[in-house]
Amino acid sequence: MVVMLDTIAHRWLRIPYSLNVHFADRPKNPRATILFIHGIGNTGGAWDEVVAKLPKDVYVVSIDLLGFGSSPSPSWALYDAKTQARSVLATIFKLRVTGPIIIVGHSLGSLVAIEIAKRYPLLVKSLILCSPPLYSSVKKTSLLPSSDALLRKLYASAAKRPDDFLKLAA
Repeated sequence: MVVMLDTIAHRWLRIPYSLNVHFADRPKNPRATILFIHGIGNTGGAWDEVVAKLPKDVYVVSIDLLGFGSSPSPSWALYDAKTQARSVLATIFKLRVTGPIIIVGHSLGSLVAIEIAKRYPLLVKSLILCSPPLYSSVKKTSLLPSSDALLRKLYASAAKRPDDFLKLAA
């Protein structure tokens, strides 16, 4: 009966899952909120050493993505960035976290962080992307540069002139 209700609620009605939370230490008047999203094959516990070094007046949330750690692992789910982002957002809303949030994502977590920022830009203060998966695209004969080439040029420009890049991003 429970499995059937779970399938109806999450698969057919598309209600996002709530994820396992590793840290949810909320100080009285936090100066910032930081959400940590792990990479593939890991859990929210991967951030333990980083979290331990943060100031005590920062609200820290670290989660296990869908299918990892102690979070639900439905066999029928698509474990793509969009699905993961919906579950992360459901968890954030359940914790009554209000923006703006600094999101730190590693690998797959970077893709999820980008998806959250695309869908809810007012909720996100900034993104810190650690080892985002960038793949070389297959050579095509085209007059336009590939999106991968454009992204690499953007990163190179940002690294050379970070102040200009920050002004432009604002």
